[in-house]
Amino acid sequence: LLAAPALGTYVGSLLCERFGGFQAGHHATALRVACLFVTVAALAGPLSGSTSSFFARLSLIWFWLFGAGAFLPISAGVLMTTMPSYLRSFSSASSALMFHLLSFTMMPIITAMLIACFSSVEKGLAFGMGFALWLTVPGAVLLLLAWIREPKTSAPGGLSGVDDLTFSDISYELSRRRMSTPPL
Repeated sequence: LLAAPALGTYVGSLLCERFGGFQAGHHATALRVACLFVTVAALAGPLSGSTSSFFARLSLIWFWLFGAGAFLPISAGVLMTTMPSYLRSFSSASSALMFHLLSFTMMPIITAMLIACFSSVEKGLAFGMGFALWLTVPGAVLLLLAWIREPKTSAPGGLSGVDDLTFSDISYELSRRRMSTPPL
């Protein structure tokens, strides 16, 4: 299970780079690759709650973590190619702040409040895990709608101009996000 998000991050960024999704103006390509991985996560998550076999459930959770890990570099690449160069650091920082506030702060609180509504601990935990795994489905639907709405024949240009990203730029940005901030 530990290798699934890391392998997903590598595979997601590699496939998006191969298809040219990290280039400015090719957001439809990046969204198509992202839809593939989020669909894997959206199918594996809810299916894992309906299986009774331990190994089947474990493998489905592995695919869920793999799909979510593969989505991370693609979303970072779309975010960075959408913004002009001088706004990328602000955009990256504000999106990371919102991501951490919503996913690491609010979701555990909401899930714990819903679990507390059950009289039995086992039923509450089963509901909480199912709730967390099913939340991938609305995200996949919203991403699919974003891909449908994105113009498929957009020419490079717009806000970022000819400011294309390479695989090494995405790897650097993801590594930079993982590093701790040095003290002032």
